[in-house]
Amino acid sequence: MSDCFFHRIIFPGQSPLILGDDLVGEMLQYATERMPYESGGLIIGQRAEDGTQNASRFVALESAFLSETRYTARASLAVSAVFAAEQRGEQLIATVHSHPRGDGLPSMQDVQEAFGYTNFRHVIIHFTHGLAHPRYFSYQNSHNGFSYLEGRKDL
Repeated sequence: MSDCFFHRIIFPGQSPLILGDDLVGEMLQYATERMPYESGGLIIGQRAEDGTQNASRFVALESAFLSETRYTARASLAVSAVFAAEQRGEQLIATVHSHPRGDGLPSMQDVQEAFGYTNFRHVIIHFTHGLAHPRYFSYQNSHNGFSYLEGRKDL
């Protein structure tokens, strides 16, 4: 990554996610430009030997439909983006989507649709007073079913 400033996101009992400040800014700008509709994309990068997930780029993906309450990436675009990343020796390390309204916590639908996607992180961009903010999550199987952990920025 060529960014000068990094966000190190810590997840309890799991490996961290590292994102450059420029990449975070790109995600936030993309979500802001598509208000009031939900939007999203993928974060591509590398997994280090210690499990740390190092983000290298954000790939914006057009939604399959225009909605203020739901984002679903066009499947063909998502598959193409993942294939292109793999051809470069990179991996999908996180999904991204926005919640134009609300607190940025995963909805029941988010959790249901993420079932089984425990090997990468999830970013939800939410808005407070018109400004975009990221929240970071990891989904996991638990004794209560399927749940999520929120990551926190390491200061």
